[in-house]
Amino acid sequence: MHGITGSYNTSTHIFRPTAITADNGYVDFSCTRQGYANITRRYTATKQYAGNDGDDAVVYNLIPSVYTMNVNESGTVTPSDVTFTAYKKIGAANRTNTAGRFILRVSTDGGETFTAVETTENDATYYTYSPANNVDIIKCTLYAPGGTTTQLDEQSVVITRDGISGQNGQNGTDGLSMGLGNYSDVIPCNANGTVTAARDISIPFYAYKGITRVAVTATVGTLPSGVSVKTNTAGTTSADGLLVLTVAKDATLGNVSTGDITITLAAQSKSIAYKYCFTKNLKATDGINGVNAVILQLFSADGGYVKQGKTNTTIQSILYSGTTDVTNSANFKWQQFTSGNYADITGQTASSITITDTMVTDQMWLKCVAEYPKSSGKYYSAYFVVDDLSDPLVAYSYSTIAEFKNSQGFGAIYTRVYQNGEEVDPIKSTTFSSTSPTGAKSGDYYYHLDSTAKTCTLKKYNGSSWQNISSSDNDIFTYAYYRINNQGETLDTASAWKSGRAQYIDPSIINGRMQFICEVSKP
Repeated sequence: MHGITGSYNTSTHIFRPTAITADNGYVDFSCTRQGYANITRRYTATKQYAGNDGDDAVVYNLIPSVYTMNVNESGTVTPSDVTFTAYKKIGAANRTNTAGRFILRVSTDGGETFTAVETTENDATYYTYSPANNVDIIKCTLYAPGGTTTQLDEQSVVITRDGISGQNGQNGTDGLSMGLGNYSDVIPCNANGTVTAARDISIPFYAYKGITRVAVTATVGTLPSGVSVKTNTAGTTSADGLLVLTVAKDATLGNVSTGDITITLAAQSKSIAYKYCFTKNLKATDGINGVNAVILQLFSADGGYVKQGKTNTTIQSILYSGTTDVTNSANFKWQQFTSGNYADITGQTASSITITDTMVTDQMWLKCVAEYPKSSGKYYSAYFVVDDLSDPLVAYSYSTIAEFKNSQGFGAIYTRVYQNGEEVDPIKSTTFSSTSPTGAKSGDYYYHLDSTAKTCTLKKYNGSSWQNISSSDNDIFTYAYYRINNQGETLDTASAWKSGRAQYIDPSIINGRMQFICEVSKP
């Protein structure tokens, strides 16, 4: 041993040092065995001396008042200047201002080169600089007091700039809107379902390009038995078109209780098919007893719409008892459909109502309730839809089945949305069936009707089988349906009956006669 003292255990062969008398010491260990070479290994130990406690670290920081500036399109720099402040922090103490020398450099080429623009001659704690509007980057360097030899910190401020505004684009093309002035009617019939008296049905139609009236024509589809076209006058740039249908006395109207007639309007190389709906009004008991049927109808002489430049429209009611006009012998009130319910319109108790453009958003559903005779407690209802042609979106609902006979059959109702003569939320398919179509190709759709589950489900063909797809995954808009029964009572006041583009219907759902209103909204 040299410079080290300690003890050695001959059984465990462990050496335990107890002291080092020199800065460096060692112990040699030798291993011997007869017939083998001797092995010697040295264990070395070195003393380490602790140094004196060091001083607290000193950290210098250069902090700008802003880290970015901007030059607007007119060349103004915002903010107009930036202040660089020098700080010193010793150990864990709070930072304090410190003095030093500043050198300011700027770049006008995005940082490729920098040019010195300012160098302070005296020590200072801060420096303020106002850049020209062609500067991209400001770089400030802080040096120790007394000169510019010892660098303490450096910070950069980037200057962004607004792009030049583009030229005004061309004005957009005016939207094309078309529509009917009358979408439905109730036709008085005998107990056996035949028309009681010959009558004419007037259906105005119109087309506008923006707020300018344009020429429009109407083409009538297949007519039910007993109905013919009396006149069909095209609309011009100064007047609405007018389609007049004649319903013959004793006409059967195709032996249906409700039906529709397709009317296709064409203007500006665009066309849209609308449905004019009719409903028979017959009461077997009243007919047998010779009691006059009471019919309430609504119409508008000016088309029943509002738009820019046409700020109001008047909806007129007419009440018949048999063939006698009894409008002046009834009490009236008008209601508007909103949030699932028809609510009274304050102060509207005349036989007509004037609707202003501020009252209509896209479409306004109106209900007129007539009490006849007055104070009799007997009420009759009719409905009318006012379109706002300034709002380009218009929704129309359709049914795949005209009527149910002997409580048999099933079908669906669905809604389509148009803008400028084009369908803006195109429906995936108008095929509604309880069995899948044959000859399908990949990507085809159809609506599957399940009469047991009472569902209408959109399906897509993937090339080998039909898969369920939620209609909400494909529709741009949301669709909510509300129901009104044959007594004119709103059934869904707290929430919508159903949500989704297409809904299953059958006689148990219709329950005699049912009116559906679809509210369409953007998600």
